[in-house]
Amino acid sequence: MEGPAFSTRAESELYRKWGMDIIGMTNMAEAKLAREAEICYVTLAAITDYDCWYKSEEPVTLEMIIGNLTKNVDNSKRIIKGIVKNMRDGRKCGCTNALKMLL
Repeated sequence: MEGPAFSTRAESELYRKWGMDIIGMTNMAEAKLAREAEICYVTLAAITDYDCWYKSEEPVTLEMIIGNLTKNVDNSKRIIKGIVKNMRDGRKCGCTNALKMLL
């Protein structure tokens, strides 16, 4: 879904019934622009709440989301530091020529 916005319970139920596992508020525009600019792009998704996926979960609150966001920031920093340490010079992916077939 386009965000930043949270889905309603009904929207979340619909996405779940369609077989979706994750609802994300951002990513499409960024991924498209990165492809057009022939930039390597990857998504690091972090869960803020389980919404309707688990009936045993308590209803989603703003406090719950903020708390999980804070934890996600710390986890994301650790992941990114690890990725950067392991990056090698040069790209061997097709991103550098993503637009080649358009001409």
